[in-house]
Amino acid sequence: MAFWLTGIVVNSFGLLPGFSSFIENLTFALGVGILHYFLIFTLSFPLPVSNRLLKIRILYFFTALIILSCFVPGLYAVSSASVPPFMYANINPFGLTLFNIYLALLFILSFINLIFSCKNSDGIFRLQLKKIILGTIIAFIVNIFFSSLILFWARFDTSPIGALFTFTVLIYIYSILFSKKVY
Repeated sequence: MAFWLTGIVVNSFGLLPGFSSFIENLTFALGVGILHYFLIFTLSFPLPVSNRLLKIRILYFFTALIILSCFVPGLYAVSSASVPPFMYANINPFGLTLFNIYLALLFILSFINLIFSCKNSDGIFRLQLKKIILGTIIAFIVNIFFSSLILFWARFDTSPIGALFTFTVLIYIYSILFSKKVY
């Protein structure tokens, strides 16, 4: 998350103008990485299951392919420019579609894991899972809209808004998990 936010800040203020397209592509890769690790979290919360090693390896393989595809020139960000504090990006629709499909797949798998865990849990874990499901839905909808879908119609890059919501939801989830409040 910190690298994703740092990349957005570097691009927003034009700190490395020759590398703006690379940094834009890096933000795509880091965004996928965040959801990838969230899916792994959903596989092991509230109780770790040891028979999921094959699923995790397959997940790592496909995520690595998508992350590597982010650095194929012109597949995602064709060009990027910053007029502080605004960012503009010319994004290849094919790469953006590929990214959105994989992001949606990771979200759906995470959501299924959370629902399954919620149905098989009780007490504090069920309450935590319900709150995590709500936060996940909000983050996904906002992030898909602001970080991805808007790029199909506009060159204005709104990924900082998506990053802000993702960061907020991560803090929300951690506050649920590590709260000392008795439910």
